[in-house]
Amino acid sequence: SLEYRTPEELAKHVVRLRERTKLADIVLPELATALGQTRSEQQLCAAIELSRAFVDHRRIERALFKLRKDSRESVAASAVSALAELQPKEKAAAALGLCLEGADAGEVVPAVIDEVCSGLIRLGDAGLAEMKKHLATLTPDRRVWIIEYLLATGSPHRAAWLDLLSKDADPKVQAAAKEASIHGARPRGLATQPKATDGTVNDSNSSRPS
Repeated sequence: SLEYRTPEELAKHVVRLRERTKLADIVLPELATALGQTRSEQQLCAAIELSRAFVDHRRIERALFKLRKDSRESVAASAVSALAELQPKEKAAAALGLCLEGADAGEVVPAVIDEVCSGLIRLGDAGLAEMKKHLATLTPDRRVWIIEYLLATGSPHRAAWLDLLSKDADPKVQAAAKEASIHGARPRGLATQPKATDGTVNDSNSSRPS
């Protein structure tokens, strides 16, 4: 079973499928089906990890997109993280933007919003262009969280994002972005710094905005 495979073993599965296209033609549709039917959290996360390398397969992409609304943070965030690897970057950014639909109504867990925001930051210009379409739907606390994340990760795209947020309509966000731009410091008043990772941001013990 996939859930008992080490990352190295999963990587070997990926190599094998890429080398044997006829086998991949059989396995990938089965993997897409498993993403939609598997209920075990551990099994599902393992299937998502394997599917990450084949995210451009249309059925797998659709299955991962549906999982964005899973109530389990590890599952939903892992699926969104995988979608961030779509190519080209503009396609990945658009998919992440769609994952924010219903976020303001609580239709996705907070870890999904974490992953969308961090994923768009990592996508550079394409991610920034997509975020401009959705920024107003995020709460002011979430927009300050983005500033915190930029500082925590030392993102190479930090300047462009801080410039955008320094023009925010909310005075708290605007001030935090300007302070970060000038001093490179964490905005004052938040107790917890976001988790600095290059992967899934789904630490259930960390403080995050709603």
